[in-house]
Amino acid sequence: MMGLLDWLRGSKKPAPSKSPATPEPLTGEVASTLEERRQQRYDEAMKNKTEITERMKREDPARAQREFVRGKHFVYWTERIRQLKRDGRNHDALDLLAECIAAAERGRDRREPAPWYSTQFAIVSRKCGYIDDEIQVLERLLRYHGDRPVEPTGTKEDDYWERLDKARALREKKIAAGVDPSELTRGPDALPAETVDE
Repeated sequence: MMGLLDWLRGSKKPAPSKSPATPEPLTGEVASTLEERRQQRYDEAMKNKTEITERMKREDPARAQREFVRGKHFVYWTERIRQLKRDGRNHDALDLLAECIAAAERGRDRREPAPWYSTQFAIVSRKCGYIDDEIQVLERLLRYHGDRPVEPTGTKEDDYWERLDKARALREKKIAAGVDPSELTRGPDALPAETVDE
């Protein structure tokens, strides 16, 4: 086999790389060890989230009532949402994300609600072609930030505005291409009614 120095001297062309475009999946002991570690991390995270859920039920039942989704605190569901996305069950992920957004808003205590659920809702909505739902959730999230700054601030807020601009442009492009606007949303109940501070 010719080396780099031979090629630089002009001897021959270098041999093409034999590495595959996609690496082969791990097998055997390495794969099982990695899977065991992943499962241990997952189990530990679920245990911690379960403990938080139980403690909150005991110590602050009113807050628990506001922030719970399907009997558990909304942060409990992040791994489940990730798994639904990996499994291609995007509509199920959107349903659960919508519930978590509502719970995060109910428990926000005059702060910005946890943005992860809104951004994931936007990402999955785009993937499904529900551009209007993506726009709606981003506008809803950005209401907690006030008016758009004149200059970028170097924060996540800039990312939300950029994503919103792209979604609006994509919507206009689809409408101009003749797409029926009703195809750009799951419907009026895609997101629950927004929680308003009293």
